[in-house]
Formats: sequence, structure tokens, C-alpha cells
Amino acid sequence: MDADLNMYIRRLILESVDLTENLDTLDDDDDLTEYGLNSLSFIKIIIRIEEDYDVCMDDYEIDDYEEYVSINKFVSLIEEVTK
Repeated sequence: MDADLNMYIRRLILESVDLTENLDTLDDDDDLTEYGLNSLSFIKIIIRIEEDYDVCMDDYEIDDYEEYVSINKFVSLIEEVTK
């Protein structure tokens, strides 16, 4: 996994989610919905990714936000849309 992408996603989560835990204690595979990620914060993160990486994510790629509820899943999503 790309360490820079991991830190980027952690920063976006910190900016977009009212976390119930310290971000440093979260594992990359933890379910972020258990720590405050919801559909609104997910959309905020997706919009930032689109802006920062100049990509447009089709609805089918992000149809169900519950598929992308971990740091690793967000990293995989970025890697996929920026190929």
C-alpha cells in the first residue's frame, strides 16, 4: 500500500468525520462507520478525492458507501480511479 495515500486518506477522514476515536489508534482495515463515518462524510471525502486527483467517479463505482468503510478501501478506490 502507498504510504502517502494512506496518510492522505487519514487526513481527509480527520477533516470530514467527527471521529469517536483518535485517528492514530485506527487500523487500516477498521470499519470507519463504527467511528463516525456516515453517508454525508463519505460524500465529502469522495468530492475531495475527485477534486484533488482530477477524476470523476461514476455512480457505479461508489454506489454503496458501505463498500468503502476502511482506510485500505479508500486507498484501493483511489488507486483504481487513477490508473
